[in-house]
Amino acid sequence: MDQLARARRIGGGRAFFACLWMLLFFEMLMFFVGSHGDFMHEGRNFMLSQEDPVATSAVVVVFVTVFLLGRVAGRQILVAGKNHLIVALIQWSITMGVLIVYVLGFSWIWGIASDEWVTIFLIQGLIMGCVWLLAVRNIKRASARLRESRP
Repeated sequence: MDQLARARRIGGGRAFFACLWMLLFFEMLMFFVGSHGDFMHEGRNFMLSQEDPVATSAVVVVFVTVFLLGRVAGRQILVAGKNHLIVALIQWSITMGVLIVYVLGFSWIWGIASDEWVTIFLIQGLIMGCVWLLAVRNIKRASARLRESRP
């Protein structure tokens, strides 16, 4: 396998798993914060909240976007040798742009209005920032292993 394909595979995988870990952490946090100690009642409410079409489809869009941009980040960090923090900032900006356009467009088509858009996008920005910092850190760590494995 050539170096470019390997860098893309590493970048996409690391970014995907960073996104998965952050999603699971955020969902767990929201479950425990919302429960106030009543886990049975909150379990029902939590499962009902997963039916929201905007949030569910936005998660799918985020996973696809993060995976594809992770492949680009892997190439930029492992092959081109760019600074991983600059790469994280650029990929975060692109991810947030895609997410904002998708959520606002989806909401406009379905006629969904919210007074809390700013709060929602700030929380999403924080989560995506953590995703990209975790992803590029893991990609950077893989670069050391990639150099060690070369003959």
